[in-house]
Amino acid sequence: MRIFSDSQAGLSLIEAIIFILIIAVGLTGVISVYLYTTRHSADAMLSLKTVELSQAILDEIRSKGYDENTPAGGGCIGSGVDTACNSSTAFSTFGIDAGESRSRFDDVDDYHNLAYCGAGVTNPPSPCAPGSCPASPNGFIDETGTSIENNYSGYSACIQVSYAGTELNNFAALGATTNTPLTMPVNDAKRIDLIIRDPLDARLTFTTYKANF
Repeated sequence: MRIFSDSQAGLSLIEAIIFILIIAVGLTGVISVYLYTTRHSADAMLSLKTVELSQAILDEIRSKGYDENTPAGGGCIGSGVDTACNSSTAFSTFGIDAGESRSRFDDVDDYHNLAYCGAGVTNPPSPCAPGSCPASPNGFIDETGTSIENNYSGYSACIQVSYAGTELNNFAALGATTNTPLTMPVNDAKRIDLIIRDPLDARLTFTTYKANF
């Protein structure tokens, strides 16, 4: 005769269901963390590439003359007492000068309202004027004029230039004879704002200044 003990009984259906539910909840948490990590793992790389792109563009712009009339090798436009020189170029004329192309830009104003786009981008970020990207001349190019659109696929950038001399008054040098802070005319410095949009549609604005010299 065989005798079966109650201690040999297996899991009941209810116990099995509870076990499955506990495992499911735990796996859901693990999978959520994995998906979040995977989704954001490229953020650091994109940010680094954005900074790299901004540095290249701003370095190029700042290497140009302050004004269309800036003498070769630098120098002030206009004149003043205990101030830098005062540019007379009207803001309304900022932008590409007649007969110029990207390879012939010679002053920071030429870049105003320009939009540059990488491969796969059809519209530049606002607030720059709408453009067709990456159709020439708005596709990303390097200083030699070589296309680098594929290197920045999914990226776009726009540039705005404005007079901003009064923004720098708190940092102006002291007058040579008065030893008091100079009052910088608004036309004595220009602010360059670069707005870059990455492939995830994150937008960063980089700002630098160019003084009249």
